Amino acid sequence: MTITDAPVYARSLARLLGAGLIGTVTHVSCVDRRARVGASPAQAGPGYVQLLAYGADHLAWLRELLAVDPVRVMARCAQLPWRSEGLGDLTEAFLEMASGVHVQYHGSLASLRDHHELWIDGERGALRTNGRLVWFRRTGWLRFVPVAGSPRRWTDDPSVAAVKAADRRRRLDAFNPEETAGGDDRWPLAIAEAVIRADRSGRPVAVTEPSKVATAIGASA
Repeated sequence: MTITDAPVYARSLARLLGAGLIGTVTHVSCVDRRARVGASPAQAGPGYVQLLAYGADHLAWLRELLAVDPVRVMARCAQLPWRSEGLGDLTEAFLEMASGVHVQYHGSLASLRDHHELWIDGERGALRTNGRLVWFRRTGWLRFVPVAGSPRRWTDDPSVAAVKAADRRRRLDAFNPEETAGGDDRWPLAIAEAVIRADRSGRPVAVTEPSKVATAIGASA
């Protein structure tokens, strides 16, 4: 996962953060809600579908944007009562980063409408985006002002979420921790592994570097 593969607004955010517009980053909040699940319960695919299809990518590109690795994660994944077990339509995660920055994440495949929002708070102000426009508010200002924009909203791969999740599940099961090479998917796999372990254990779990991560996760819940 690189900035070029990230949302369309990521380059604008990287530029503004690099220029020191909001100073030292202190807290990040990302919400990604989707109205379309894209699959019937019979076609739901593996567990943790939101995490494997979207959430792992979101958290990995935030790591790239902030240029700091995650240290540990607390997480809770759930499904809707009327859906079959183990889908993982909802992902809630709280990441502690190496720099002391905290990242809150909420992902859902069961919203009434699509909604994407990212807040980045710093010592001098805050940046906010809805996936298209980027706004800035300096500490003490009453309102945000637009500072960047994109001609289109961020849209992920049009594949069905369950299809994407199943593909990543296969790669996660086959992931070799001894291989230090392996491309952009290594950090999403490592983060997905840590979130799944945190959800299953109910405790904070260390996010290990991809070259050292153990992948004995077991069957999907």
